[in-house]
Amino acid sequence: MKDIEAHVFENVRLKEDALIPYGFVNEGGVYRYSTALSLADSSCVIDIDSNGQVDGKIIEGQEEFEGYRRQVLGEYSSAIKEEYVTLLKDIRDRCFLSIRPVNYYLLPSNPRIYDVAKGFQQFDGYLNWPARKRTKPGDVVFIYSAVPFKGIAFRCLVIDVDEAGEGYGTRETFLTLLKLEQTYQKGDLPLEELTKHGLKTVRFFHKVSPEFANYVLEKS
Repeated sequence: MKDIEAHVFENVRLKEDALIPYGFVNEGGVYRYSTALSLADSSCVIDIDSNGQVDGKIIEGQEEFEGYRRQVLGEYSSAIKEEYVTLLKDIRDRCFLSIRPVNYYLLPSNPRIYDVAKGFQQFDGYLNWPARKRTKPGDVVFIYSAVPFKGIAFRCLVIDVDEAGEGYGTRETFLTLLKLEQTYQKGDLPLEELTKHGLKTVRFFHKVSPEFANYVLEKS
């Protein structure tokens, strides 16, 4: 697979019976999906073989356009790439199964600085969070809320991860899209109990131990 496709379809397995309902057409053992794009006279063709290998191309007029695959992109190529990658991710989520192990993370938050609960309400259960550690779609994030809550407040699922834009400093930052899965009440998972089950710190975003993850999940 090419670089873009290889990145999107990393650690997944094809659900072949999901391709036809999605809109793919079987053409001699290769499934093909074609759709118009929103920009100018452009369209997209995506081929998937029975082994799950994905190949895609953008057609502009009557010719293939490859500008979106370059290292440095202009405004038009960036827009084409964004729409193409969004389509690939939708196909991945609906026609493939994840085969990578799920990782669990703890994300500290301070309600005096930002009200996470209101954020989830504002964005219908979703929240973008800039993090300095790259997660993967399917990973689980436990959000710890500081004083006065002082415990795990939310369990979230990572939906998407992208490099953050300007405004987050010079350090590498990843914009992590979180989907709210469960809300906990104060006292359900207090700090004093968390430290008894493998939690070392609540000072930064980090991967937690299986012991800690299992303890929190048992409380769900």
